[in-house]
Amino acid sequence: MKKRDKKRLTKLNGGIGSNVVDGDLNLALSTWKQDLKKFNVISELRNRKFFTKKSIKQRNIKKNAIFLRKKVENM
Repeated sequence: MKKRDKKRLTKLNGGIGSNVVDGDLNLALSTWKQDLKKFNVISELRNRKFFTKKSIKQRNIKKNAIFLRKKVENM
């Protein structure tokens, strides 16, 4: 079986996960890691480790927007 066919079969429809095809665990793990990155699961877990108030979230969003605006203006 070709590698691209294996990749297609390892993907699960509509979610995070993968199937092991022909005993190729490395391919299944790599597709699972790619799905985790694509859906930002790791960063969500890091953000939810501690509770942050809504006002602090908004403050951080505003700070980042100001920083990006200054960065673009200086270019």
